[in-house]
Amino acid sequence: MKNITFLVTMTTFLAILSTTAASWGSWQPIKNLNDEHIKEIAGFAVQAYDEQASGRRPPLKLLKVESGQFEGVAGGKDYLLTLTAVVPREGSRVNLYETIVYENVSNQKKLLSFKKLL
Repeated sequence: MKNITFLVTMTTFLAILSTTAASWGSWQPIKNLNDEHIKEIAGFAVQAYDEQASGRRPPLKLLKVESGQFEGVAGGKDYLLTLTAVVPREGSRVNLYETIVYENVSNQKKLLSFKKLL
């Protein structure tokens, strides 16, 4: 009986460990790009990027999150998002951007990267 209990316990532990490890240290696709939390992260990225420019260029308006991945890192997650945005004052030209945002376990966010894609 002890052997069966041990075997069940180890199997359960390994199953939990393998699902947790899959998102830790490797990029995983975001399944629902319309999730409010993902939209919040994308909005934060655009706002932080605009604040960094501080008047050197017109602000961007986020249109849509086109694709995304996340990666478990120490103390939180990195989000790699591809999004479309437009500069309203420059007409309707839509541009594609790639951003990386770090979010810690307290939901504090930090913009790590934001670049326009060709």
